[in-house]
Amino acid sequence: MQFFDLIDRTAKKIEIVSGVMLGLMTVLIFLTAMVRYLMPFTLPDGYDISRLLLGISVLWGLAAACCHNENIKVDIFCSVLSPWARRKVDIFAESLVFCFVVLFAWKLFGTVEKTYLSNEETFDLGLAIWPAYALAWLGVLAAALMALLRLMRLIISGEESDCLRQKEEGSNYYE
Repeated sequence: MQFFDLIDRTAKKIEIVSGVMLGLMTVLIFLTAMVRYLMPFTLPDGYDISRLLLGISVLWGLAAACCHNENIKVDIFCSVLSPWARRKVDIFAESLVFCFVVLFAWKLFGTVEKTYLSNEETFDLGLAIWPAYALAWLGVLAAALMALLRLMRLIISGEESDCLRQKEEGSNYYE
């Protein structure tokens, strides 16, 4: 189905954003450490910028986890249920993830707004930090969208329960 292919392509783009931010943060931390030990000065705002990049990377990573249903789950309860009940449990769990991420996006938007209005800046260069907060918020918004699409995919497609698929494949988390 084209709709599901669009979801998968979007998930790959979300992973790229998260990976690029993580890579930039890693390079910045490495350069900051090297400059600190090799020269008599430090990179201006290296710590602040790397901290902001880490936040962006983590929250875009949350979106990637929502895309692939790679969040934390406990399947002991689910494994003793019938296939019909497993499907209902999966739909309920996906609904909870969606609600949580929507609430998180709503609260984080308030933080972005407060940061914008307070004109907070980095210490050395005086860079406004609200754009980094806004980019992190977009990651949570992407997570909410991906959680909704994952829920829709589960309901519409009749996709098998993750728990059922794992039981049939013989996988066991606890070995």
